[in-house]
Amino acid sequence: MSRLAICFLILLTASVLNAQDRLAAATLVLFNSSDPDSVELARYYAAARAIPSDQVVGFELPTAEEISRADFNRLLADPLRNKLVEKGWWTLRKNGGE
Repeated sequence: MSRLAICFLILLTASVLNAQDRLAAATLVLFNSSDPDSVELARYYAAARAIPSDQVVGFELPTAEEISRADFNRLLADPLRNKLVEKGWWTLRKNGGE
């Protein structure tokens, strides 16, 4: 194999690894802490993708297949929004775009 081909493979590998690191850093894993299977799957997925443990976030949710919109907002959407702001992962603008 030529030196040029070897250099290309090294650069390609480094590029892929860098992209994987960036994807892991930009990924949140959400899970239902009331469901042991959800907890196990979230941990497995995060470990397989090298997602930092502080980006694996559990919420205590019902284990039923469906929940009401009110429960969704109260148990998941609002707490998730608060966690995103608290961790600095999401910045909300004030009214008027300031």
